[in-house]
Amino acid sequence: MHAFDALAIEVRTGTTVEAIEKMKSIFIVHARSYGRQENFVTDLVVHSAGRAPALGELDLTAADVGVEMPRLKLNDFLQSVSNPAV
Repeated sequence: MHAFDALAIEVRTGTTVEAIEKMKSIFIVHARSYGRQENFVTDLVVHSAGRAPALGELDLTAADVGVEMPRLKLNDFLQSVSNPAV
């Protein structure tokens, strides 16, 4: 996503984190990505794997929030494409 690039945020999919080391103010992430061992140095690690959105109970139609099941319709800034207030 272009917004992530502008903020120097790197999203890694298809990657399994095997270990995370904290060294002073940085993290070293030891991972396996598409069969290859990789190490990343970063200042922040965010884990979001396995999180399926629970949209069924929300009345997204009432808020004019577009959905393409099982996901929200979002722009590059993770805002609703149908309701700019969300």
